[in-house]
Amino acid sequence: MVYNSTITSTIINNLVSPFLKTAMDIVSILGGLSLWILLIIGVFKVIESKIGPTGWVRASALTGLVEHLKWFLVGISLLYITVYVITYMMNIVGYHVNSLDLATKIIINMFFKPFILISKYVLSSGTS
Repeated sequence: MVYNSTITSTIINNLVSPFLKTAMDIVSILGGLSLWILLIIGVFKVIESKIGPTGWVRASALTGLVEHLKWFLVGISLLYITVYVITYMMNIVGYHVNSLDLATKIIINMFFKPFILISKYVLSSGTS
């Protein structure tokens, strides 16, 4: 069976690519916001450890802070290592990708892209 390349590329450009872009935007928003939530909870735990009325409340807040920051660092590290390994394997296969640069850009985008995308969607829905 022979596929017509123009029909295939048209289907990919018009159907698959917009769907995948929207899906990746949603994943980026959820992932970035979950990382920010972990950081915000860590800040609240620091405040709670300073203004807690008793010693056990302050100690519990510090334990919670360590737990939240641990999962934040584990999540960031695993994401970074996964992206780095995948792009490194792409380099072995023959694609030329800067693994370190791409992994760093993805981590930075996860922190700031949710706010950019949410503001873009809010502004575009307000004008429609």
